[in-house]
Amino acid sequence: MSNEFIIKLNGEMRDGKREGASCGNEKTPGRMMQEPEGAEKVVRNVESMIQTYPLRENDFWYLVDYRWYLRWKSEWPSAPGTIGEIENKSLVDENGSVKNNLMENHDYILMPQSCWNRIRSFGFDVEIKRKVISTESGLLIEVHPVDLVIENGLNRDVNMRLSVSRITRVEQIKAPIMAQFQLSGKCDMMMVEEGEMIAIDESKTFEQLSIMSAVLVIVPQTEENKIKPFKIQEPVGYKRKGSSSGLVGLQNLGNTCFMNSALQCLSNTELLTEYFISGKYLNEINTENPLGMKGEIASAYGQLIKEMWTTDEAVSPRHFKFTISRFAHQFSGYQQHDSQELLSFLMDGLHEDLNRIKKKPYVEIKDDDTRDENIIADEMWQLHKKRNDSIIVDLFQGQFKSTLVCPQCGYVSVTFDPFMYLSLPLPSTSQSTIQLTFVFKNKTPIKFSVKIPKNSFIQDLKEAISEKVDLATSKIFVADVYCSKIHSTFEDKRRLHITPNDTIFAYEVDDEEGIVQIPIYFKAPKKEYSYSEDLFGEPLVISLPSVISQSKLLNLINEKVSPFLVAPKGFNIGLKEPYGPCIEIKESEEKDLNFSSSHTLILQIKQDQEFSFLLNPTQVTEDHQDSSSPKADLGTCLDLFTRTEKLSQDDPWYCKKCKKHQQATKKFDLWRLPEFLVVHLKRFSYNRFFRDKIDTFIDYPIEGLSLAKYVKGPSRNGIYDLYAISIHYGGLGGGHYTALAKNPKTRKWYNFNDSSVSPIDEANVKTSEAYVLFYRRRS
Repeated sequence: MSNEFIIKLNGEMRDGKREGASCGNEKTPGRMMQEPEGAEKVVRNVESMIQTYPLRENDFWYLVDYRWYLRWKSEWPSAPGTIGEIENKSLVDENGSVKNNLMENHDYILMPQSCWNRIRSFGFDVEIKRKVISTESGLLIEVHPVDLVIENGLNRDVNMRLSVSRITRVEQIKAPIMAQFQLSGKCDMMMVEEGEMIAIDESKTFEQLSIMSAVLVIVPQTEENKIKPFKIQEPVGYKRKGSSSGLVGLQNLGNTCFMNSALQCLSNTELLTEYFISGKYLNEINTENPLGMKGEIASAYGQLIKEMWTTDEAVSPRHFKFTISRFAHQFSGYQQHDSQELLSFLMDGLHEDLNRIKKKPYVEIKDDDTRDENIIADEMWQLHKKRNDSIIVDLFQGQFKSTLVCPQCGYVSVTFDPFMYLSLPLPSTSQSTIQLTFVFKNKTPIKFSVKIPKNSFIQDLKEAISEKVDLATSKIFVADVYCSKIHSTFEDKRRLHITPNDTIFAYEVDDEEGIVQIPIYFKAPKKEYSYSEDLFGEPLVISLPSVISQSKLLNLINEKVSPFLVAPKGFNIGLKEPYGPCIEIKESEEKDLNFSSSHTLILQIKQDQEFSFLLNPTQVTEDHQDSSSPKADLGTCLDLFTRTEKLSQDDPWYCKKCKKHQQATKKFDLWRLPEFLVVHLKRFSYNRFFRDKIDTFIDYPIEGLSLAKYVKGPSRNGIYDLYAISIHYGGLGGGHYTALAKNPKTRKWYNFNDSSVSPIDEANVKTSEAYVLFYRRRS
């Protein structure tokens, strides 16, 4: 694009900076030094405020890199000198906008201004602040403002970039845009979507239009090109071509593949889609249900399904997305979310909006556990149906039997509860696989993986590496590399908490007394208006005596970096202390330098030259046969789900016979099966240190899934056939969702990947990326 520039709505020019981003040269130079007791108190206070501080309109909250935050919490109270500046640059792109596909409490943490003021004295490379806004779904922190490219309709080579709040009405930005383009008279705002120009309702906010990023064109109005704004309830731009087979894609509105995946699975649920296409749902919309959404979720879903089954071109789910966001503000932005989470909310919403019970009666549950289980189960189901009766209950709901046994007195409590899907645990391996790159002193680097027991220590990791590279553990230096710098180093006695997203490097070093290990970072020539500190490549580690002459240091550095760095005009070398400036080491000066483990060396490439950094590690071929890797099928997961477990101390059960809380044993069984069975494979695991995705391949039957073994009720007709799968590729905090589904008309399998739909052979339906499985019971 030519003539491109960035403006803010108030006209303030920030030379490429987006709202809420400040460069690191604004940092406060002082350290945040405290006595250990004082530091621990600060950490506790910051943690508490992050959890409890209320949202207030127009307040500012700040994004902080989550990895830095975790390191600050765990290391600062005991080792305050090891904490470097806040490293936020990985959260923003080259324009200073917060990157898409980032997850709160995984990639970043949000904190109120009072907390930011406590930690900003560490220094920071980028300050990212975001305002609390009031939307139709409540107060929220607007992490992602709307990103727009505005084109002049008279000359589309002339354009500008604009960042506005989602609660801004389109008409509010029109006057400053017209002034910028020197346009007069009446103009229409058009949106470019799928190559077509679509008129938009300028009285709506960007949130109401479900626009978070778009190309808009401002077109001077003439008699020839007057365009009426479209109604958001009726997306335009797609030709009606009569009846279709539902084989249409859904446009990705910006990280909405999770939603598209769930919708395509439901769209291929035959009886549910027939219910909506026939219009029967219109007679069952319940606008009076206080637990519902006034029928809006059902109406939006019904309109979308009708659109998907009456056209043969990709459909835009903007109105549906907007409606969902109004009632569940967690979906109001354009961050990646969980398809199962969206599916759960949608099915609950459809049930309440279509509940045939207009006024839910009060029901009393009999406290008599001496009766026959079949009688109790039927009674509980009928009581449930007296308050919950919808197409969702008809098709998707079954019944659990839950058994609790008191370890003190032996009292047995049996209850029967409805379910809408099964969330099944996955078997986990007892070992962790760590991928790493090893950098030798005088050989080509290699890349390999090691397997060590979970809950090991760093010393165990170094011993596993030692076996691979044939070096003593004292000659191995292990670090977590992040954004071309060493993010953290690992002490031998530290517990292993390495996530799949961490980039681990190990270095061969000298282990003589008086030697310190110093990281070397590579810095590109400074770019104008850049947010990053322009580091590139991977860091190296050099072993140096604590006192060394400048000339010897320069020789050692050249010897160290020459195999990897190509820079014909050379580089400048700087020595940096924590919290201090970078001091250039000049070749003309001859003096001794003192080094400690807190120093780093910065090699900055001289201006106006081509340069490259090539580590090029050799991939070591490894034997992938591993007896510890779980080989599981759906039955294994069902066995885990139905096994007897002891309640934790944090979640005791009140025994009405003992009259006190007990760590009872608990067991789930299936009692009543639904027509359509939704199976959620719990691939995402969470603990206090990180979240992880379990990529274990679960073998699931395409036809003939039998649940008879797991059903304790009288009706055991539990043979199911697969018809849809929600797929998640990649790791936690990113990746991509698609869907595989068997079309109810053609009876063939298709791959639904956002706007794209393509046939797929049934032999390729099984995948280790399967996340949510949809089965239909055989009649």
